[in-house]
Amino acid sequence: MKIDSIELKRIKPEGTLQGFASCIISGGLNLKLCSIGLHVEGKHYWITFPKLRTPSGELFFSYIPLDDITHRKLEKAIIEKYEKEIKSL
Repeated sequence: MKIDSIELKRIKPEGTLQGFASCIISGGLNLKLCSIGLHVEGKHYWITFPKLRTPSGELFFSYIPLDDITHRKLEKAIIEKYEKEIKSL
């Protein structure tokens, strides 16, 4: 998996949520803006993936990594982009 680009949309913080990320992966998959949540608490960062809730209350993820390596690679790239943007302010 190659992460071609990452775009961040920072928001006014809501709890730990600091913004959303979109990514283009391997030139063929666009994970849309405002989909992957970026959370920060102190020096601890993590990402969350979009969920859909049916009228009956069932919860489904729109997409998630299939393994921990993919999750960590995506998380690392998003966090590095966020830290770079914060430092340039």
